[in-house]
Amino acid sequence: MPVILICPDSFKESLTADEAVQAMQRGVLAAVPDAQCLCLPLADGGEGTLAALAQRWPLQRLSHSVRGPLGEPVVAEWGMLEHTDGRRIGVIEMASASGLLHVPPARRDPLRSSSYGFGELLLQALEAGCNELLLTLGGSATHDGGLGMLCALGAQAFDADGEPLTPNGEGLGQLARLDMRDVPARLRQTPITVICDVRNPLCGANGAAHVFAPQKGASPEQVRYLEAASQRWAGVLAELAGYRVDEQPGAGAAGGLGAALLGCLGANLRSGIDLLLEVLEFDALLAQADLVLTGEGQLDAQTAAGKVIAGVAERARRQHKPVVSLVGAIRGGDVTAAIPGLTACFAINPEPVSLSDALARASVNLEYTSRQTVALWASSLSASVKG
Repeated sequence: MPVILICPDSFKESLTADEAVQAMQRGVLAAVPDAQCLCLPLADGGEGTLAALAQRWPLQRLSHSVRGPLGEPVVAEWGMLEHTDGRRIGVIEMASASGLLHVPPARRDPLRSSSYGFGELLLQALEAGCNELLLTLGGSATHDGGLGMLCALGAQAFDADGEPLTPNGEGLGQLARLDMRDVPARLRQTPITVICDVRNPLCGANGAAHVFAPQKGASPEQVRYLEAASQRWAGVLAELAGYRVDEQPGAGAAGGLGAALLGCLGANLRSGIDLLLEVLEFDALLAQADLVLTGEGQLDAQTAAGKVIAGVAERARRQHKPVVSLVGAIRGGDVTAAIPGLTACFAINPEPVSLSDALARASVNLEYTSRQTVALWASSLSASVKG
């Protein structure tokens, strides 16, 4: 009986990681009915991370109404983990409060969006008695450098004339002074671990504005504005922190929120996928598998920098297990060569289609491609046995 480990991330805006697992499992069992499927929905610090951690951690799930990316109320969920040693860890997913999932494509505008609601969740965690925080940054709709979050925590932002600023991407470009005196002292003393799925710095060609702002609806002109705003923010943060936090790997995560957490709250950044694979005891499941199926919405140049596919492939490489990734799209040529341990990668769309059609048919296409992939793999095993 073949054992197949099914461990995808979500397919953004179409399938949750759990839905992707179900589609892939249907395809596997259609090809090999007696296969044993080990199912493990994954995340790497983006949306779905809270749900993935809840598979192993006894999280108390809480929800609050907070200010969404465009200022409208949204219900955001977070989790709390209570240890027997007295530690109470708040697990807060940035996307739940300030993510793209709250903004329809036609309304996406990183100059107008804010991370304010994420800051409100941090305050909720403090009020609930949390003495440690684990924050996940992927899937944001914002490029405000974390200014919205800081203002929700009590900071005040001013322009060159001393006038208060709206804490969004546009306001970041007008920032002249940041007053942190009213941010709770307790928060600055709280250990904060930040996990994310990127290693980009805040500024430059590989920074937040140039790489991620277009995905959030920014025009080329807005990208230039946000890059200049990020440069300005980098100078402010250097004065506050005493060093150039903007150059740290991950500072550009969530539109610069990573830089704010480093420079203003003394957070520690680490790889999201590494933490998830440790918590979920991935290596033990992997040891049982004959084949690994993973996947996510898109394979591109960012995949090797901390996404689910890269993390899974690296662990599989150490155990000499074959890994096939099924994705919605492959961008940038042969990017698979940059991912050690990845055996093969296939796009699931059988023909050229519009993005809306691809999203609508993601489950059907993922099931079909899983079936074809596993049928071919099983056939090759059968042939080798007969030979």
